[in-house]
Amino acid sequence: LPSETGRLPSPSAFPFAKRTCEVTPTSEATVKENLEASAVVCSFSADTATGQAEASANILAKLITGFDPRGWPFASAVVCTFADYCGLAAMGPALPFHLESIGDEETAVFWSGAIFTTQFVGIVIGNIVWGAIGDRLGSKCVLQLAMLGDVFTFTISSLMRVPILMLVVRFFAGLSTPLVPALLFIFERADSPAAALK
Repeated sequence: LPSETGRLPSPSAFPFAKRTCEVTPTSEATVKENLEASAVVCSFSADTATGQAEASANILAKLITGFDPRGWPFASAVVCTFADYCGLAAMGPALPFHLESIGDEETAVFWSGAIFTTQFVGIVIGNIVWGAIGDRLGSKCVLQLAMLGDVFTFTISSLMRVPILMLVVRFFAGLSTPLVPALLFIFERADSPAAALK
């Protein structure tokens, strides 16, 4: 502040000024270190919160179902594939009888063979198509789409009363195979080849 003479006081009037200026670089370094430490703490806190949320979800799943998902990170992919191939094969024993009940008994054998052949042709094509789409959209999205197609085509199959329509529907059921999306799901998340085989 100006003195009574109207002039600013000299720096010597403030003996601590020099000391403060000398400490300033150290203070800046300290502030920088503190900011970096704060960023690390915030990041650690966020990671900890996420980890706690995941742990809570795993505990809840184990309490409800008795299944611990931490030991089976690829369970969803395996279950999807198992459900799909069960659905594709389960109609095998019943299909000839179903065709006999809705049509001519003499053609039931022919349509059974045609439907099964077309279904597995759809699987071959579906594996190629889903692999290409999975590279673009990601395995999780493609796996969900494939299972949605399974649900739709398996439901429609139970309503088909005409063999040629059954053949078309079962072709699209084969086309909805989640085998390749499930493998993509596993390979994208496995830490190593050995982990993918567990």
